[in-house]
Amino acid sequence: GRNRLGDFWSYDPDSDTWTEEATFPGTDRYSALGFALNGKGYLGTGFDGSEQKDFWQYDPNTKTWNSFISMGGAKRSGAFVFVIDDVAYIGGGINNGIYEFDFWALDGNTESWSQKADLDEDDNYTIVRSEAVGFSIGPLGYLATGSQGSLVSATWEYDPVLDDWEDKTEFEGTARSGASVFSDGNRAFVLLGKSSSLRFDDIWEFLPFEESDEDD
Repeated sequence: GRNRLGDFWSYDPDSDTWTEEATFPGTDRYSALGFALNGKGYLGTGFDGSEQKDFWQYDPNTKTWNSFISMGGAKRSGAFVFVIDDVAYIGGGINNGIYEFDFWALDGNTESWSQKADLDEDDNYTIVRSEAVGFSIGPLGYLATGSQGSLVSATWEYDPVLDDWEDKTEFEGTARSGASVFSDGNRAFVLLGKSSSLRFDDIWEFLPFEESDEDD
């Protein structure tokens, strides 16, 4: 649903149990981002009645939250994130009905923000969107699914060395927003999501280095 939540839990895969941890100290929200850098957790952006751009850092050693530097640019909800070499790359999302095109990097070692090339710097780019999935495979980042007024399937590959994007094979499942993704850095799987009132339970693996049937 669209309930604004602030509870926080840890999962132990060895015992298959959940434990409630220190409550998130920011405002209750949905459509926020969460990720890990250099052994610490980060949570930010989202919607708590209006869009936000604040960030909070979680230290699992002390089990405490600390206020962190807000990201630059506009407030937003439904943004995407992927992590490469302890740097989180964040972009997209929507603010008061406007799709945001600025793109930011948070370095987990220096704990500082830097701005990257905008997502609309080329007329051929169709990267800007909300409720997409971001993930990394090896040294490259990827963006797939989501909405840009209507659902989109275009998939893009980001090279952090060149600060540039390349279009890849479109997502081959039904177009959707609000999907989930998991990746171990070598393989990535996109699953769930929705299209209007439809809710999906399929799972797709992305193979960025293999040719699609359309290329045969």
